[in-house]
Amino acid sequence: MSGEGLRWRFLVVEDKVDVADQIEEAASSFVDPPESVEVEICSTFKDATPILLSERFDLLILDLKDDTAKRGEEPPGLAIFQTLKKTRFLPVVFYTALAHHVLPEENAFVRIVEKTAGIGQVREEVRRVFATRLPHLSRRIEEVQRSYLWDFVSTQWKVCGNEHVDWAYLLARRLGAVLAGPVIREFAKSLDGKAGAPDTEHRSHPMDMYVYPPLPGLRLAGDIIQEESNGVKRYWILMTPSCDLVQNNADYVMLVGCEHLSIHDQYRKWRGTESPPNFSGSSKDLERLISDRQGERFKFLPGTFFIPDLVVDFQQVRCVKFDELAKANVVASLSSPYAEAMVSKLSRYLGRVGTPDIDLNIVLSRLRTKEIPKPTSTKAVLAPIVKSSAVVPATASEASPTPQGK
Repeated sequence: MSGEGLRWRFLVVEDKVDVADQIEEAASSFVDPPESVEVEICSTFKDATPILLSERFDLLILDLKDDTAKRGEEPPGLAIFQTLKKTRFLPVVFYTALAHHVLPEENAFVRIVEKTAGIGQVREEVRRVFATRLPHLSRRIEEVQRSYLWDFVSTQWKVCGNEHVDWAYLLARRLGAVLAGPVIREFAKSLDGKAGAPDTEHRSHPMDMYVYPPLPGLRLAGDIIQEESNGVKRYWILMTPSCDLVQNNADYVMLVGCEHLSIHDQYRKWRGTESPPNFSGSSKDLERLISDRQGERFKFLPGTFFIPDLVVDFQQVRCVKFDELAKANVVASLSSPYAEAMVSKLSRYLGRVGTPDIDLNIVLSRLRTKEIPKPTSTKAVLAPIVKSSAVVPATASEASPTPQGK
């Protein structure tokens, strides 16, 4: 994931020969060595879409129109961009004198440069795109797919047979497992160093808990629902088992309420009362809450850009009609196995059985006055049990008959 030795492919759609030459000449400075750039020039808009759809590129530098474009018509470069969005993902840098046509499209992966700004600004915008590391992740995903298909599927094809559906599911599962494990850890470290990834492979990043945006269609256990009333946002977790939701066996569904972490004493004590906060309090109680070591009632959900830090409270249970889910604003979903673990934790909490506490004084008093015998050894205790495990006939009539003549 370091990008060492990678050779990137850029497609430049530009009808002006001198401008295209300037971009090609400067392209080597768009990335840092030992990475390099290969540029393909397309001088006509009508040829750009077939090239994009038939070849692989890492970035598109796109003009909006040439001298043949008619006044009042949609710029042909914009049509290329719209086609691209429907067929594949590719970062784009618009280099045009008609920037106002594409300003609403600008984001981290779609950059806009006025022709008057020059090639130097194109260089800066390309470097901003590559600073997101998305092109590197895209290459890594392709490498995982290539390796699996060539190194495993091609060698096992004769053994497993021509089972197209089986291989499709295997490939999807394999990609998901690899991307969720070593690939994303490596990618996170390339972004932020050690701070961007868990300390060990046995820990997870908080974002592992979520699917965002939620999958369309059927609602499942673990969906996070947002309600808003008088400007106040409230969050609920769908807790009805997914099997009942999928099979339409639920006339009513169960929701569990969430509270903002900021109102909990564990956070407030750690934060302190000063403004700005000094975080001088002990973090032990807060750590217990976050790591689920504070009993069965609460479950912490780490905050992101789409939800705040929340604490699920299993005492706040609410039932609504199943039909109301169709109108619910589902902002995200808990991923597996976090959704299943949430349902299981609720079941444990609601299924608790209270018993009177044993009188410790009675037990301790007995232990003080009576010596507890020590076993001779574990083997000595187990040996008779092992020996007695042989099957013994229930009655004499069921015993093996004595051979005749004996």
